[in-house]
Amino acid sequence: MKLSIITAICVFVFSGLAVGQNRSVYTSTKTGSCRTIKQSSEGAGHYVGECPGTAGYKAQVLEDDLRQSINIITPAKKKFELDFWGFYSGFSTVGEKIEWRVKVAYRSH
Repeated sequence: MKLSIITAICVFVFSGLAVGQNRSVYTSTKTGSCRTIKQSSEGAGHYVGECPGTAGYKAQVLEDDLRQSINIITPAKKKFELDFWGFYSGFSTVGEKIEWRVKVAYRSH
């Protein structure tokens, strides 16, 4: 009986604490949504564009020789290269939107 009461108290006390949950935020990689940094039509052409992300992050879309990749830029300006060119031997293409998985804290009532 004593254990049941302690368990019930713990459930009530800890159920109100902040709990993290993931959710999706989508941003666009379409040309109109991104700022062009570099572009050339020489040869097969190349392009570097910077697209807005979420929470201060940005996506840098790269295209060269008809292959595409993405770099993620943190709010502190640190670059993480996803290097699709190194993982896929064929042509790689970036879609028109990026899914950002973010952790959201909420309070239960």
